[in-house]
Amino acid sequence: MMLSKQLVLSLLSIICFVVISGCSVLQQSLEPLEVDVVKVRVLPANGMQQRFLLNLQVSNPNGVDLPIEGVSYALSLNGSSVLKGMTGEVPLIRAYSSTELELEARTHLLGIVQLVNTVLRDPGQQFSYELDATIDFANWIPSMNVTRKGDLPMVR
Repeated sequence: MMLSKQLVLSLLSIICFVVISGCSVLQQSLEPLEVDVVKVRVLPANGMQQRFLLNLQVSNPNGVDLPIEGVSYALSLNGSSVLKGMTGEVPLIRAYSSTELELEARTHLLGIVQLVNTVLRDPGQQFSYELDATIDFANWIPSMNVTRKGDLPMVR
């Protein structure tokens, strides 16, 4: 039995509609991840770049596991953009759970000067921070931008 061209086009149209509708529903139903900076640790320098270890608590308030392909992030301390990094090594964020991530970040020479200047003025102070991150998901889930502000002590 041969299918008519009109029937094949109708079936393809229905399949496309279902796929597009499914992607739309998935995008609308995802709650944003909750990301908090737990601590920032200074690591040994590597040449002209100072390295830091960021500990982030990532909570998934959704009913589905979220496979992450990569994260790019930047951290400002006391209004100065000092840390940047990216990684493709992020574990699966399970549904209704929290995961602590350790991410390495680097700063450039100007960022080091600004940070050292801030620390020398008041070594025991709390730092106000702003974290900007872009999270890229696998499986056609749209990327998510996260911005978080707060205060934290510098840990050595």
